[in-house]
Amino acid sequence: AGYIYQAISSDKGFTWTEPVPSSVANPGSKSQVIRMNPEGPLLLAFNDHKVGTVKDVNGTNVKLPPKCVTVLSLAISEDEGDTWKRVGVLRGGAAPGLRFHYPWMLQMGCKVLVA
Repeated sequence: AGYIYQAISSDKGFTWTEPVPSSVANPGSKSQVIRMNPEGPLLLAFNDHKVGTVKDVNGTNVKLPPKCVTVLSLAISEDEGDTWKRVGVLRGGAAPGLRFHYPWMLQMGCKVLVA
């Protein structure tokens, strides 16, 4: 754990490679990927931290309180998920029991709704 795992299909989803860790940190919570427009980049909504830690404003790892899933972020990939660029933080913070997870996205024209 500690990262989002990815598998690749080259035959439209009939077969898949073995899952391997990506470069995207995650505490094991749900994430969602959508393709922007029919031929556009991938957009990922995810919790941007490993289990039990989060980076503070200085980039230092800080221990999170128990059951804290926070820092809901967005990242975009222009290369089919090989690399990801973080483009925004929707929610952040750390407090006992604080949770921002199970993201859901919908593209409507030039806008993306995230819940």
